[in-house]
Amino acid sequence: MDSQILLITGATRGLGKAALLELAKQGYTIVFVARKEEDGMKVRDEIIAKSANDRIDYILGDLMDLKSIHQLVDDFKAKHDHLDVLLQVAGANFGKSREVTVDGIEKTIALNLVAPYLLNILLLESLSKSNEARIVMTASVAYSLMAKPDFDDVELKENYTSNSAYGNSKLFLMLMAEQLVKKLKERGSNITVNTLHPGFVMNDKMRDFAFDKGFLGRAILYPLMKLITKTSEQGAESAIYLASSPDVKGKTGLYFSNSKPAKVNQKNFSDENRKAIWKYCEEITGIRID
Repeated sequence: MDSQILLITGATRGLGKAALLELAKQGYTIVFVARKEEDGMKVRDEIIAKSANDRIDYILGDLMDLKSIHQLVDDFKAKHDHLDVLLQVAGANFGKSREVTVDGIEKTIALNLVAPYLLNILLLESLSKSNEARIVMTASVAYSLMAKPDFDDVELKENYTSNSAYGNSKLFLMLMAEQLVKKLKERGSNITVNTLHPGFVMNDKMRDFAFDKGFLGRAILYPLMKLITKTSEQGAESAIYLASSPDVKGKTGLYFSNSKPAKVNQKNFSDENRKAIWKYCEEITGIRID
């Protein structure tokens, strides 16, 4: 294929790194975001060695810092005149205590909603220069299972729990994605926007939880968890599919699971709620599109 340019977040570990490797093997020119220089260098060198693709580079950026997001976009634009695929994998479920970023935003919302919104908007110009641009964002079935949204208190300044914050953030991400689809269609844009559920992927937090339970955790709980969860490589499959497959060319506004369109639980998916989340993102970032 003619080398397309792909920007990916959350690619220094886990399923994001698995997606990075596979897409590198497919021949993409890839820029990934790293928080630390040493992480960026290590992952870049590893991916180049394993993929035999030397068109892999990184830019430094902290996705929980609005100023840093602006800077990483500027750094990307300084080297690349367009963008074909924006693949947003970065996301997290934070601890029991509510914490805020340097910008005063609750951390879960900052990383899982605000950062994707800001990257989408700041990179629209670069994406519009591609013949077939794609925005792919990692959601989660937690939008339905764990969300307890209060649209008047997006950041859960009251009644915070880590699970509610995570579920809400994924619900809000999907609402933001649907509103972005609407706005792009109104502009006559060919940029597609889709979200995905990667499945329940084994990660370091889950492993540590099991190991903290002692012998029974290591001998029984951890093996059981491995049986019912996906590997990073398996969890990355839908992201890789949406980023690269010709089968999804022109398809937009869909939610995927196991590389197939999945039904969305429509509870909370009103036009009023989509507009409320979009307005929140506009106000918290100070960035909007007409």
